[in-house]
Amino acid sequence: MTLQGAARGNLPREMAELWPAETELVGALGRTGERTHPFPGMRQNREYGVRQHLRHVVASRDITIWEMDVISPADAVSPCPPTLAWLMFRRDRRVQRLRVVFPEPPR
Repeated sequence: MTLQGAARGNLPREMAELWPAETELVGALGRTGERTHPFPGMRQNREYGVRQHLRHVVASRDITIWEMDVISPADAVSPCPPTLAWLMFRRDRRVQRLRVVFPEPPR
C-alpha cells in the first residue's frame, strides 16, 4: 500500500508516520549526516519515468529490506540499475536511517 501510494505521487499516511522528517539518508544517495525524507527523491524519480516494483521483503524488529526491480525509461540518459535494495534501520517502528544499496557492476 505504501509503495502504491508513492507510485501515484501521493505521500502515503504510513510513510508520513513511519519515516520521520529527520530520517538519515546514508550511502550513495545521501551526504554524511544529511537528514531527509525519502519521498521527494521518490517523486523526482517518478517524474523522470523510473518505476520500482517490490520483489521481496525481509524484516526484523529493527531492520527492513525491500528488494526492488527497477524500470528506467528507454531514453534515460543515466538509467537506474535494474535492481536495488532499500535497507532501513528502525527504532520504535520508525525509520531512522535509510541506505539504498545498488548492485555491483559486472566485472
